[in-house]
Amino acid sequence: MKNTFSKIIVLPISALLLLLNANPATARDRLDRLDLELNAGSRVDRFDWTISGNIHGTDPDILSELSWDDLEIVEVNTKGRVIMINNQAPFGGIAKIRAGYGEIRSGENQDSDYQYDNRTNEWSRSNNQADDGSVFDFTSGIGLVFQSRNGTVLFSPLVGYSYHTQDLTIHDGYQTISRDNPFSTDPAEDPPPVGPLEGLGSTYDSTWNSGWIGIDLEIRPTRGFLLHGFVELHGAEYRAEANWNLRSDLAHPVSFEHESNDAAGFVAGFGTKFGGDRLLVNLDMLYQKWRAEDGIDVIYFADGSIGATRLNEVNWESFGVTAGLTVSF
Repeated sequence: MKNTFSKIIVLPISALLLLLNANPATARDRLDRLDLELNAGSRVDRFDWTISGNIHGTDPDILSELSWDDLEIVEVNTKGRVIMINNQAPFGGIAKIRAGYGEIRSGENQDSDYQYDNRTNEWSRSNNQADDGSVFDFTSGIGLVFQSRNGTVLFSPLVGYSYHTQDLTIHDGYQTISRDNPFSTDPAEDPPPVGPLEGLGSTYDSTWNSGWIGIDLEIRPTRGFLLHGFVELHGAEYRAEANWNLRSDLAHPVSFEHESNDAAGFVAGFGTKFGGDRLLVNLDMLYQKWRAEDGIDVIYFADGSIGATRLNEVNWESFGVTAGLTVSF
């Protein structure tokens, strides 16, 4: 994993430098700017998914629904940006990287099962704590940069790659609805009785891999103050695996897996920097909205058999605010 991330970081910058030095006889490249950032802050996430009763998405259309709400996350992130200018061309080149890690400090989970379509006849529900787990985000991008004559406005179209994970937990649960399982006559497959769920400690680990296109905009009226923003549109693949620790009929440590090749994301950020020529204070906001659909839920049973049903959709939404410092060279 460490080697993989090292390659992801190095390759975009190397490609940019090679591009700008493709014709050294005529080009006069120079480093226009190198920015390094360190930030800390908090964000609030929401995450949910549903599966249906069969692979065709019916009987019922929503069999199970899991949601994680009000996930309060403390995070740190680092950013780097390189801008190269070629005085023989009307544009320069840009490469940027951002990576962040966060720990979940509070949150709630609900797990519901339904007998009929449109979330009717709910026969099982548990409400659980989700104040544990972690998140990770990595994005790299490369593109062109166009500057106004006085250098106060920068506009950059970019392409890039991103990788995001959510390692979610379910614990300290309470069964709030408990009725006979309408899909089985075996009493052992009925939900637990209403009350505390002793020993609950399930996990759900998700991954989003995506390519993206985007636009960066920066307005810098003085060296000590600037406004910046960006928008990214992502096409992604979604993967997840879960360990449902109280389900004796399921395998462990992998009870089921989710896969979808039909995922997309929207990411937007806005912020400001102010201070001196070289050291600036950052204030940033970041919003993300992701969705995966038309996937598959592969179920691994304790007896070695495998089943499958439809993964209807996965939704992830996040809003965060951070503050920190930028060193500009």
